[in-house]
Amino acid sequence: MKKFNLIAKTSWIAAGVLTAIISVPASAQWYAGAGVGSGNATGFNGSEAVTATTNVTISGGTRATSWKLYGGYQFTPNWGVEAQYTDLGKRSATATFSGAVVGSAGLNASASQWGIAGTGTMPLSNNFYLLGKLGVSRNEIDNVTATFGGVTYSGSGTSKTDLLAGLGVGYNFNKNVGVRFEYENFGKFSSNGGVGGSAIKGDNWGISLKYAF
Repeated sequence: MKKFNLIAKTSWIAAGVLTAIISVPASAQWYAGAGVGSGNATGFNGSEAVTATTNVTISGGTRATSWKLYGGYQFTPNWGVEAQYTDLGKRSATATFSGAVVGSAGLNASASQWGIAGTGTMPLSNNFYLLGKLGVSRNEIDNVTATFGGVTYSGSGTSKTDLLAGLGVGYNFNKNVGVRFEYENFGKFSSNGGVGGSAIKGDNWGISLKYAF
């Protein structure tokens, strides 16, 4: 009896998947894209006390050149799903110590994210369209180093999962090739890893070339 129920359930699932495939409109299609932009990570600048007698002021390390790869599936002209990876670049900052300890240190760290989101597209006239996305982003900071007194120290990075949200505008040159300009916010990369225990947050402005299969 249990075997019969398993076969029946499997049949219903297979029938549902087949129905979904058959019902997908002819306009549905896969696509992929790549682009460059300007990635931002806030929370690196400011001053804090590292000991009772020493303060540190950190400057720089916010915006860097980014690059992005993405791919997705457009179920209808309005709705789809998209996966992406964005390298937000390597950030360099300077830490200046004052008080009992005097001197400066060079800081470096890399930031990246990967995520998946549902997309909404609003076609406009003359092959333009508006794009919105909402999903989940896995954010990472790694390759953290500090150089002080000629010695380089390596530290562990951080990672955090947060909301991914984006808005953009696109233009299709033809049915296969198009271009997108968009803003994406990835939320927090760390809840308290910034200067003074502040949150580190990331976002990106980018332009990309898209190809639909």
